[in-house]
Amino acid sequence: MNIKQFYIIIFCKKLPQEITEYIWKLVKYEAANTIASAYFKKVAINVLFFQYLLNFDVDSVEIATSEMTSKTVSTVNNVIKNNMYKITYKYIQEPGTWIKKLEDILTLYSYCINIGVKSVDIENIHYMLNSIKNNSELYNVTGLEWWEYF
Repeated sequence: MNIKQFYIIIFCKKLPQEITEYIWKLVKYEAANTIASAYFKKVAINVLFFQYLLNFDVDSVEIATSEMTSKTVSTVNNVIKNNMYKITYKYIQEPGTWIKKLEDILTLYSYCINIGVKSVDIENIHYMLNSIKNNSELYNVTGLEWWEYF
């Protein structure tokens, strides 16, 4: 028995049955809204970061000046650092696309070293790559990186 239901039943013994049922419906409705809201917020964080990954273009960074590249790299580092622990990796629907875009950002690391600009924090990207792979249920069961063959 749910603890909220237990408290409602205990506190509402003297109330008519219809009122107790009405109160219970309100409690169930509020619990469902809370769960839906929490799930929506988790998915929204994933979607926002995924949109950032999709909009990031490594080729435009390579064309830019070193000052622009430095600002871009700083922004990339901050976005990844701020989101790497907020993302719910089990909710990722397209791990192959995430991995490909994160690997594109890793190519920026070698480019930055060549031009002498502060580079991308590769440890954070590797953490995200490993988390995506380790939280993919199909990968854990089969050991196959199915997105490589898709």
